[in-house]
Amino acid sequence: MNAVKKIGALLLLLSGFGVSLIACQLTNEDCVAREACKREGLCQASPELNRCVATQEGCKASRFCFNLGLCKEQDGRCIASSEEDCRNSIQCKEANYCLLRKGECVEITKDYCSSRPECTSQGLCSLNSKKAICIAGTAEDCQQSEVCKEQRRCLLENEKCVLTDQACKDGQECEQNGACSRLGDKCVVNSDDDCRESVVCRQEKKCFAEDGKCVETRTQGGNCKSSCATDADCSGCSNDRVLCDGTYCAQETCKDSQGCKDKGQCTREGTRCIAKTKEDCNTICLKEGLCSVDTATGSCQAASNDDCAQSEACTKQGRCSAQKGECVLVCLENLCKNDADCRGCRGGRTSCVSGRCATPGSGESTADGGN
Repeated sequence: MNAVKKIGALLLLLSGFGVSLIACQLTNEDCVAREACKREGLCQASPELNRCVATQEGCKASRFCFNLGLCKEQDGRCIASSEEDCRNSIQCKEANYCLLRKGECVEITKDYCSSRPECTSQGLCSLNSKKAICIAGTAEDCQQSEVCKEQRRCLLENEKCVLTDQACKDGQECEQNGACSRLGDKCVVNSDDDCRESVVCRQEKKCFAEDGKCVETRTQGGNCKSSCATDADCSGCSNDRVLCDGTYCAQETCKDSQGCKDKGQCTREGTRCIAKTKEDCNTICLKEGLCSVDTATGSCQAASNDDCAQSEACTKQGRCSAQKGECVLVCLENLCKNDADCRGCRGGRTSCVSGRCATPGSGESTADGGN
């Protein structure tokens, strides 16, 4: 009590000498020393408010920025001002609070992704919870999008909708310039096959793929010409096409191909091997009876029973009837002219007797049906 009286007397004494007393003023040093500076960025003294307020530097260095994405000073406090601030925060990485909403970072959800315009336009309808971003997550996301309907970007790849392989093959750039292969989300020239069917190959002889375009002569890896005269013109061609067959660089000549052995396709015509002359059919004629050239398919076929008659297929296996371009076994049960017409019959009926197929020595056909 005595102490109180002494203080009161001192105040009266000072007042008598004209000394005015004021309250203690908050300083910047006081604010910086406080925990709220490190936590909330409240590092600057405000004389008007007589309290600590946020600074831009304080917000950027605060735990609020690091943890919550509140990195921008506004009206004396720290707020979230960009999605980048939200995405760099701990709560985005750990709890998906990655969206900027009214100065705060809020949670991103699947419903948010499916309601955005980018879902309809680009197929970004699903949530990647690990990255906290909207993605194309299912085939349906892409197939119902505008980019699928309008740009044929209907294939799901790497969390986005991209062009399909068929879209590239059907495109005008494929027909005109050979950009027929899909690479990621682009149609590109990727092989000689892409070039061969293009307009630039047919009209300008640019039939080889190099550096993403069709060229007439390959400049890398040796010489490779659209029209060859010798094997030297084929050095450097892709897919081991190092042999000059006719005027085309090929992996093998038509005469050495399996198609020549099986179908008589022994003559080179552009990029294809075909049967063009009767000489192409000689070998397969003797073996299988495929003696006539079918110009529609470019192969040898059995066009008549006469083609089959002298072949090994007929003399050794009984396949003496020409049907659908091949020599096959037949059973002309009631219409045979000779024993060959009965070779395909069952029940041992291999002899032609009075126009009917019968078992040898019986003189009559059996009741069993034909083949």
